[in-house]
Amino acid sequence: MIFKVLELRTFSSTLMKKDSLNVYILKNHTHMRTNIEINEELMRDAMEATGLSTKKATVEEGLKLIIQLKNQEKIRDYRGKLAWEGDLEKMRIDS
Repeated sequence: MIFKVLELRTFSSTLMKKDSLNVYILKNHTHMRTNIEINEELMRDAMEATGLSTKKATVEEGLKLIIQLKNQEKIRDYRGKLAWEGDLEKMRIDS
């Protein structure tokens, strides 16, 4: 699949020693190449904690976790708003 690069964004900082990734915003948004600065110690700790061997895989895993946690938070919005009918004791016995 060929992607059309719409823009290239580069971010830099001299405040902390960091790893760098290149970022490209692609037309179909299925892949994105980006250039960000990441604290080396944080990246190393995350790679060790997850057992992942690449920075890309570690960043992607972190993004997936953020999305999962935010989606779980949305479930709280339903607290007290859903009606349930049934016999819980019967369901437990029938299983």
